[in-house]
Amino acid sequence: MTPNPDNYCSLELSQRLVDAGIVLETEKVWVHYYVPSKKEWRWVIYYKKDITGTFKTIPAPNLSELWRELPGRIDNLRLTAMRMSKGTTIVGYINPADMCWVCKFDEYNPCDALAELCIWVEGEI
Repeated sequence: MTPNPDNYCSLELSQRLVDAGIVLETEKVWVHYYVPSKKEWRWVIYYKKDITGTFKTIPAPNLSELWRELPGRIDNLRLTAMRMSKGTTIVGYINPADMCWVCKFDEYNPCDALAELCIWVEGEI
């Protein structure tokens, strides 16, 4: 069964997290493996505990693994997430005094939006 791609960070954002020095403990990882029948290398998501052998892996965080890494507040700013009618998810920090976003990311994959926010927070704190 193929996992819903929106339940996990895309390969691109997963790699960006690692490049930013954010290496999360995750239940799944992106695995780079060779498919002999296709004669090509592919990246797929697997449970980390099921991987045997030596493969290149990148943590593939899910929504809850990313959410718990983010501070609920930065100074007076509040962590906020909203599902938009166009199908995207906006996450970021909002100033409750004037309801203005200080930082926000708008993505179709909510995990990618949270990953973008984790990278921003890492640079701010």
